[in-house]
Amino acid sequence: NEVVPTKDQIISFLRNGKHATQVIISLIAFDGFRFNVIADLRVKDFPELRITENNDVIFEKIPTIVKVRKELSKNGKAYQTFLIEAGCMIVKNSLKVRMKKGETLNSESLIVPTECEKTTVRQRAKAIARRLNTVFEKVEYGSRPYSLKNFFATALLNSGLEQNLQTFYMGHTGPVQNVYSVQRQQPTEQIEQMRKTFKEKIEPHLVPQEGNVDASV
Repeated sequence: NEVVPTKDQIISFLRNGKHATQVIISLIAFDGFRFNVIADLRVKDFPELRITENNDVIFEKIPTIVKVRKELSKNGKAYQTFLIEAGCMIVKNSLKVRMKKGETLNSESLIVPTECEKTTVRQRAKAIARRLNTVFEKVEYGSRPYSLKNFFATALLNSGLEQNLQTFYMGHTGPVQNVYSVQRQQPTEQIEQMRKTFKEKIEPHLVPQEGNVDASV
């Protein structure tokens, strides 16, 4: 009975999740990340994110770059992708709520903190999965959390991009991995072309609605 969620269902998940859970949903649905990636994704992995002295969160460019370190990548190779504006606003809101509660954030701060931050990535990943399952149970959604990853994969399929680029944006190994390798400094023009491609070809298939989604209390 596994099905790919619709945009309306993505909206429902977001509206029924707390701020941190919204971040989890957006990182899977808008970027196809696995739980293990999210469990150790840190502020430093968003190189275009800046936290000001006044505790404001600014994305210098949107869609914003997200770098997945090789130790988090399933194939052991670092790669980068982009997070659309809707996802950036969700991350921004979550970080601001944490700072408002007194948390001090730095480059090593986890994007999604859990109650077991000092344990293994695998343990944190399980905690993140439980949060998502709580939302699914609340809205009586029967498919697995992995279906959110399928939502992103479907967006890539519908984008019309060549298969090599789809493979790269999913973080899988392919010929284009060498062209867009993050092991070396990429020319600015190359990065901007990737950003433009993500925004024009992929984002339209991801955006559930305009504006922010209020978090569940």
